Amino acid sequence: DMGLEFLDVTAKATVRLMGRDSDGDNGDRRVYRITNTSTGPIDTHLLVIARGLSFQVEMMNASGRTAEGDPYVRLFLPNGVLEPGQSVDVTLRFRRPARAPMNYTLQLLSGQGHP
Repeated sequence: DMGLEFLDVTAKATVRLMGRDSDGDNGDRRVYRITNTSTGPIDTHLLVIARGLSFQVEMMNASGRTAEGDPYVRLFLPNGVLEPGQSVDVTLRFRRPARAPMNYTLQLLSGQGHP
């Protein structure tokens, strides 16, 4: 932790699953579209955190893990901001053994540093 605060912006956006596929090697790829539905901008970095992911499942393209151990992808927003009504897509890649549960919720944080 670099002493920087993160702002939970989950309620300021909608997250919609745009597509998913499997690579046949226990891999799963999911593409989400994040749209700013608030009246103000979401700025700096946007962290997309997979909360509650099974320990058996690995997020292959994770930028890191939170202090609680949840994997996240850090998005560098175009021009550093997501204005009201604007959208950005994020791809999450997972590897999981057969029958491993794939349950998680996405939390969105805005900020810099390590969550």
